[in-house]
Amino acid sequence: MLFYFPGSPFTFKVNSRPEASKVRVHGPGVENGILATYVSKFIVETKGAWAGQLTVRIRGPKGE
Repeated sequence: MLFYFPGSPFTFKVNSRPEASKVRVHGPGVENGILATYVSKFIVETKGAWAGQLTVRIRGPKGE
């Protein structure tokens, strides 16, 4: 979006807020039954989520 403020010589570009609901995670590393010695691989897609900070947390089966 572009904003123009009357009397100002500047135009401001304002992006939308990040949309976490648009982030998708998939791959064998997020399936049930993965062994502790298995190398986990997964893909995080952020297309359409806008700019923002992405944090990935890996938790055990009990959420710890």
